[in-house]
Amino acid sequence: MEISYWYTPEDLTSKPLVSQPNITKLAHWETLAKNRNSTSFSQFLSKLRACDVVIHSSEFKQHISTFLDNIVLSPSVAETVFAIASDGTSSCNDKTLFTYNQMQQVMIVDDIDKGKYDTQLDALIAVARCVYRTRQLNMIANQHMKRHPNTDEIEVYLGFQTRLHSALDLQHFAPNMHSFICSKISSYDLNTAEKTIKRNENIHFASWLAQWEPLHALIERLAPEKIHAAQERRYYMLEFEYQKHIDDLLRKNLLKNIPDAEINAGKIVLNKIQLDIDWALIADFFLNISSIAQLRMNSGQRINTARCKTHARMTSSNVPVIVIADEQLRQPGGTVDT
Repeated sequence: MEISYWYTPEDLTSKPLVSQPNITKLAHWETLAKNRNSTSFSQFLSKLRACDVVIHSSEFKQHISTFLDNIVLSPSVAETVFAIASDGTSSCNDKTLFTYNQMQQVMIVDDIDKGKYDTQLDALIAVARCVYRTRQLNMIANQHMKRHPNTDEIEVYLGFQTRLHSALDLQHFAPNMHSFICSKISSYDLNTAEKTIKRNENIHFASWLAQWEPLHALIERLAPEKIHAAQERRYYMLEFEYQKHIDDLLRKNLLKNIPDAEINAGKIVLNKIQLDIDWALIADFFLNISSIAQLRMNSGQRINTARCKTHARMTSSNVPVIVIADEQLRQPGGTVDT
């Protein structure tokens, strides 16, 4: 695997792991190169290396070097990261920076699994917010490229990420390259992107967080009894409440103009049940309302934290109360923004 471009000779001869003090960084990469998808990862690095922005930006090159160092420090994630590179290079819709951000999310999950945020729940929420914003920004960049098909995809992704780096607090993903300018992105594009992301975040982030798998994995490790209780609530709802709520929707004719109304009603009810149970789970886990209050937007807008109490509300049978709002019926399938 060709990684020498990203390191100085001194870097390659350094010995980064305390547990293996005699093994150089280069030797670690020679071992990692034996992984199944290492060729795809090498191709991914070559795509990055060929970009003008990498050639002309020492900041971005350093950002990649740090990312590579983190793989050496956490070799257990190499297989997953390399597999993402394989999926990216095999796709006709490959977006290099989108693939790179997926890799960053793997590194974040690895940090969570290692317990980095076990005693820093506010920091965990901040990281989750960064993940959410980056996903939103990827979609906006993709839409921008569809409107401007002759633009360089990496320049567009980096253009949005770096120029909104401070406004969206993207330190976990985008390099802090204040000097980088993408001429294809106007101030109007940036302002619109920031407003769109913050508006979506204010509406959807809390629900997205409640269903974020890394958070559930952390809760399962630290408080498995809470996960078990949530599963029991889900079994109860599916057995005793699921069909009743479907029948209620159909009886009210709220889905009369939607094809396969009963199937769609089932999807809406199932997603609503799961979201309410997930809300009750995280509200119970965080306990302290000051932690839940971190679900506010940095702009000063806030998510209604009382919703945590609403979704945690229980009947005498310890079953979440399910109330299906009209706005959910406008989204067949009841999907939550991811």
